[in-house]
Amino acid sequence: MPPRSKLLQRLCDWLVISFGALAGIFVLIRVGVSFEFGNVSPVIFSVTFVGFALLFASLTAIGSRKLAAVLFLAASPVAALFAWWPDSAPWGESLIVALVLLVVFVGPGIFWLATHRIGWPPVWNTVGVSLPRRIAAVVCTVFFLYLVVSVGVISMLVRLQAIGDCSGYDPPFVKQRFPSQAVFVAKVIHLGYPRGYVGGRKVSGWAVARVQHGFWGLPWWNSSFVLLTQYLFEGGERDFVDGQWRGGLLTLGLPIVEFGTCSRSGRLSNAEVELRVLQDGPPKIGVRIIGRAMRRTHAPDYREEPAPGVNVIIAGPAGSVTTTTDLHGIYDVTGLPSGRYSIRTDSYNEKWHAYPSCGLQENPTLSSGDVWGCTIRID
Repeated sequence: MPPRSKLLQRLCDWLVISFGALAGIFVLIRVGVSFEFGNVSPVIFSVTFVGFALLFASLTAIGSRKLAAVLFLAASPVAALFAWWPDSAPWGESLIVALVLLVVFVGPGIFWLATHRIGWPPVWNTVGVSLPRRIAAVVCTVFFLYLVVSVGVISMLVRLQAIGDCSGYDPPFVKQRFPSQAVFVAKVIHLGYPRGYVGGRKVSGWAVARVQHGFWGLPWWNSSFVLLTQYLFEGGERDFVDGQWRGGLLTLGLPIVEFGTCSRSGRLSNAEVELRVLQDGPPKIGVRIIGRAMRRTHAPDYREEPAPGVNVIIAGPAGSVTTTTDLHGIYDVTGLPSGRYSIRTDSYNEKWHAYPSCGLQENPTLSSGDVWGCTIRID
């Protein structure tokens, strides 16, 4: 066979192998980005199957065209059927996804079957290659692909921006609220890149932090270091993190934790309420109402500071209870009966023509052992 024809064959082989492998890697990266610990849905399962099938079949083609063709063609109808999982996209969109999956699987399958029939040689001739060398090649290839997928997952998670409705309110909690919730205290030890400046302070949108005290939610294989995202971090700061960790083993074992812009995450100096509740645990008798009063400062800094000495009125089924915030601006009442409660101060705000309160935040019906409260902001 002329050298030019051999070169053309090799080029076609590696283009098809690269297409399938890169498609599989891309799919697995998307799985790693969207994966939530403890919440493996049928859609995640199906997409994972598609990614591994593409990757494994493409790598198989290096040694056997016939086996690669069988794998691609056998997996194509299964992959197409996954487009109609319950709670998936509408029928029209599912049909488009199914057709795309058929093309992605059937195309390489026909290529490997046709080139096998016309007698093209194997991409890698393993005749004469010892078994240890074959095993070593497979292990190195798998490890390299694992690194590629992991780096892809990490880079995408770091760059994702928090999207959501922050109009709701997360009350204090004493137990894990969902499987992927991670709650801990950590110190930032390395700022990520790129870095910027806010108010003369060097900040970054992601950072590596050392966990100083963990409450729950971090994976068993690494509970000492985390990669924090979706916030502006400063070097050396200590944070209380009420976040969500993602990625799992597809992030090189490093837990990637979304800081939680719509959660109770924040600087440790502002987490007095959260630490008290977590250290005390659920109230043994009745309902506990705990929160904080914060006073807004004016120009030029517009900061919030604790407001001690503020009278807070807690109204519930048994009437009203008045308490005064402590030096940290915290109000705390325990042993209240079950029911619905509202919280406000006793000082009328002339500007807003209302008493500072929890605003439009939902007041749930509380039972014995529950903890609830809010931050009241005073101008």
